[in-house]
Amino acid sequence: LAQGLSSPRARVHERPRPQPLPMAEQTRAYADPLQGAAAEKLAEEKQPAPEMHDLPLRQYLDTYVVPTLLPGLNAVAEERPDNPVEWLANYLLKNNPIRVKGDKGVAGDS
Repeated sequence: LAQGLSSPRARVHERPRPQPLPMAEQTRAYADPLQGAAAEKLAEEKQPAPEMHDLPLRQYLDTYVVPTLLPGLNAVAEERPDNPVEWLANYLLKNNPIRVKGDKGVAGDS
């Protein structure tokens, strides 16, 4: 190699680092500052919790089904009734946490 030239392997290829923008340009996500302020206000507002039917499937099951179903399945495993599906259905009806107050639940219950 000629004097003053280095081999291509010896060179470190660094990309120039982008220079930080002035503060006034960093905060301009919207061309219209009023539109940006309105969007920021909307984003900071407290949103209501999603309705039962708006939840993702896994979250819906974990929130509304599993807390009642899993103890029911454990009870079926302990009891080992002759008709486990009917037994589990009765268990779920008796232990429904969102049952309407005053609802008698399963026929024949007192």
